[in-house]
Formats: sequence, C-alpha cells, structure tokens
Amino acid sequence: MKKTALLNKKDAADIRSYQRSASTPVVFDNIIGLYHPVGSAAHAGTAALLLSPWGLEELSTRKFRRLIAEDLADKGIPSLRFDYPGTGDALDPPDFEDGLDIWERGVVAAGEYLESLGHSRLVIIGQGLGTALALGAAKRLRNVDGIALLAPVLNGRKHLRELSIWAKVVNSYTNLRDDDRLEGQYTIAGLVMPAEIAADIRKINLLEEQDLPKANWLLFNRIDPDSAKLASQLRSRGDKVEEHLFSGYQELIANPLTSQVPSDVIPVLCEWADRLKNEPTPCHDLWTSPAIMASPLAGNGFAETPIRFGDYNRLYGVLCRPTGARTSATVVFLGSAYDRHSGWGRLTTETARNLAQVGIASLRFDCANVADSPPLAGAPSQVLYDKTQNQDVSAALDYLRENGLSPAIVVGRCSGAYLAFQSALQRENELGGVVAANPFTLYWDPENPHDLVSTPQSLENYGRKIFQLQTFKRLIKGDIDLQKAAQNFATAIGRKVAAGLQARLPAQLLQPREKRLIGDYFQCMSDNAIAVDLLYSAGDVGLENLTRHFRVDGRGLKRFNNITVTVIDGADHNLTPAHARQMFQHHVIEMASKFKVGHSS
Repeated sequence: MKKTALLNKKDAADIRSYQRSASTPVVFDNIIGLYHPVGSAAHAGTAALLLSPWGLEELSTRKFRRLIAEDLADKGIPSLRFDYPGTGDALDPPDFEDGLDIWERGVVAAGEYLESLGHSRLVIIGQGLGTALALGAAKRLRNVDGIALLAPVLNGRKHLRELSIWAKVVNSYTNLRDDDRLEGQYTIAGLVMPAEIAADIRKINLLEEQDLPKANWLLFNRIDPDSAKLASQLRSRGDKVEEHLFSGYQELIANPLTSQVPSDVIPVLCEWADRLKNEPTPCHDLWTSPAIMASPLAGNGFAETPIRFGDYNRLYGVLCRPTGARTSATVVFLGSAYDRHSGWGRLTTETARNLAQVGIASLRFDCANVADSPPLAGAPSQVLYDKTQNQDVSAALDYLRENGLSPAIVVGRCSGAYLAFQSALQRENELGGVVAANPFTLYWDPENPHDLVSTPQSLENYGRKIFQLQTFKRLIKGDIDLQKAAQNFATAIGRKVAAGLQARLPAQLLQPREKRLIGDYFQCMSDNAIAVDLLYSAGDVGLENLTRHFRVDGRGLKRFNNITVTVIDGADHNLTPAHARQMFQHHVIEMASKFKVGHSS
C-alpha cells in the first residue's frame, strides 16, 4: 500500500523546520492529558497548567489552548492541558457527590504530575469556569508563582444564568425540539452539567473570597465592573496584578465553526509567563522517561490510549480497544466541523466506549488544524471540505493497518460525513463501509463553495421557526440579518421547487453537474462493494439536498443495492436527543459487524 505523500519530495528535506508535531499524550489519575515539552535539552523549572472552561466554551476554545501551548513552548515553558473527570476523554467518576471538588482534585493531580516530571514551579492559566478551579487548586499545590484568569467566573449564579440564556440560543440555532430539552438541568451543546457541580458553582463569589492564594496575577477581563473590583482587592494586599481587556472574547467562544482566535491575547499571556519562569537547568532526556509514556486508560469493557500518528506525529487521537475479543472492523470517527474528537455532546467518546463493549475497536482523532492537531504544513487555514483532509484519513488508516487493526470503516456527521464518503472513494484506502450522518452534501465544488457560516436550513425548519415568539424577539432586537435570512429562505424554496420538478419530469431533463457526479460516486461505491449507510434527521437540509437529486421518495437510489437511507424522526442536525444517539450507535455497530475479524485486539 502506497502512503499518501505529505509534500513533494523536493520539500521533504526541510519540512521538519515548519511542521509541528502534536503534543505528547499522557495519562494520569484516570485522566488523558497533552503535555507540550520544550525543544531544548535544558530542563524547564517552570511549567504551565492550562485549565479549560466548560460546555460550548470549551469546544470553541480547544484550538486556542493548543496555540497557547505551542507559543509557551517556543519561550521555553512546557505545559499540560487535560479534561476534567467525566468530560472529553477522561473517565467518568462513579458519581459526582463531591461536586466541584472532583474537578479540582483533577487539577491538583495534573500539577503533581508536572512536578513528577521535574518542573518545580507552576503557572496556572484558567479560562471561564477553569478560573475557579485554578484558584481552588492553587491553595493546595504550594508551588504556584503566577495565575492568569481569562474571562473569570466571578459570580457563580450569574454564570449559570448566562449559561441558560446561551443554551436557549444554541438550541434554537440547532433546531432542537422543546420536548428534547432537559428541564431543570444546565445543558449546552448536548453536554449536561452534573447537578452537584452546578450546586457548587452557585456558591462561587470571588469578591467575597477571603483566602485567595498569593501570586502574580494576569487578568483578561470581560467588560464587567466586578473585574476591576477583584483587581483592586488583590492590589490592596500587595499582589502584583496586570490587567487587560479580553477583546474578541465573544468571537472566540460563540461557535467552534466560527471561532476566531484573538490575535493580541496569546502574545501578552506568553510574555507574562516568560517573565515568571525559572531559569532552565541541564537534564536527562524526558522522552526516555517511563513517566512520559501514555498507558491505557482502563474503563468498563474498554481500554483507551491517546496516540500521535502520521508524518512527524502531526495528528492526535484516541484509540479505543475492547478489553475482550475484537470481533468486527475498526471504526474511524471523523470529526464534524471544528469540533474536537470527543464530539458534540461527547457523542463520539460515548459511542466509542459502547462499541468496545461489543468487541469493536475505534479511533477518534482531530484532523489537521482542528482542536489538538496542528496545521498541515503548506495547507490552507480553511480545512473543511478541503482535499488535504483526505491525507489525514489515509494516515489514520495506515496507523490501523500497521498495528493489526484492519479492516476499517469510516463514520462521520455533517462535514465529517462528507469526508468519510469522499475517503471511501479513494481506492487505496481499502475501506469496507461508510456511515454518514446528516451530510450537508456529498459533492463540494471548490470553485463555487457553499457559505459554511450561514448555510440555509430546510424549508420545514424555517416554517416552524417563523411562528415562534423567540424569532419575533430576535427580529425586534436586530439579532437577525434580514437580508441573509431572506436569501436563505429563497434558497430553501428554490430547492423545494427543484425537488418537486425532478420528481415529476424525466431524469435526463434535469441533470445538474452535482447530481451527475454524486451518481458517479454511488456507482463507484457499488462497483467496489463499499456499503454506504446514510442517516438523516427528518427535515435536515442534507436530506433535502439528497432528495433534490434522487427523487423525494428515494426511488432514484434503488438501483444501488449497497446504499441505504434512514430518516430519524425528532432529531436535530447534531443528533442531540437520546434516541437519535442510540440510532446512530446502532447503525455504526451494524456496519462494523459486517466485517468479522475473529481475533483478540
């Protein structure tokens, strides 16, 4: 099998000078983390501990923290970032009876892990809810020289109110039905905050905190008068405090798809940390130390190992194996948009672990320039629907093949579904099957690309929303771009009319290039015996696009005996409701089980 070339041979000699590797995966205290070392042979006395916010803010800022880690390393400061217990790739605790202290203990364990690597001093950098955890853990670590608070949560009750409002906006945008929204719980982006955690967050009030740790402080504040009060209180007791406005905060956290990293925050943050660091001392090579190797994370019926793979270890992911016999094809999960590999609402992590319990291994990973995988050298910054992502999939399949984990199938949602479908068309990948959930399209014209930010919704969704009270409120406030909304509505009507015409006229009279090419794709899949399972939420715009080309009742696909189409009622585009997640997992299991392997993992 010939590997996909990363660059032309003439460029291979100097690629190392500008192709970054992904951070080094580590496992400690049932937590998966990413340790970013420095490149020199000297040992850094000071290391940074990066603490994330929670929910959609965490999803949207994942790449932001990777960029911070990379820039800190360039200044000689290693760092560690990780998931709190019960989030991302971390194991779920038995319960959350200890509330926020469970996450705080995770922060302490991370600090102690850095100390075990020889870093005697710490700088803690927290954002959002991570700022409260930074303050609590700093009291227990004793070796903290500096604390940076980015958009700190000063008042827990206020933070939960903001979270509730934000969740309503997200639910409206994602078309989540009212009866699928969990009342009485704090949920956002399919993530549910444990009640015990929420109860402790309500108690947070930093302005009344009497025993804040002594440290050097860096505050990146939102426009909030309470932020100035906190800085004043810290200065009044003799602490050194540096303050900045967190410009671009809303653009950073609003949505993983549209998140814009503020250009002026990271340089200031790294310069501040650089002024605090201890001088480096000579040391042995950390790469040979057993402490730096990632051991498997053992769970109920699964064992997960964080890995790096691809040329120069440029891609980061998590390999999930069954603890018993491996029975079926390995599943490669491809991310949606710029969501991290754990998925919207942690769907991918949850699915991977459930698959392992029935003997199915899987690999979930971040494509280049998504979340924790650095950019591919020479590739465009906009990687969605770009051919360079095919190289990432090929690298993942090469890794599985080299480690005895073939055959494989690919699974994705939205843009990940498109990538899965396109990857199966590459014959060298030797894929057996594809599960594609809610692909907006199966064909992408780089010369006439769709607008990724304001893709029109289905006509049914427009009809449902137009009579909602919330829509009128947003119109009055000016939160809706009427011109763009009108354009999208007209596009939706046009699609509906075209679909109706194609259902009634001979196919040869309406043969747009997109339809011809998708038909060719399906025929290629059929000729190569690749099973394709298309899953759509009822009313999803992707389903409209499919029926626009292959008749409303799907009759146009019946000539392809390898293609199945399933419509999930009552599901949003992100497959947030429980029954939609279960349906998704069922179809993945069914596809993987078509390819038996009959040996242990």
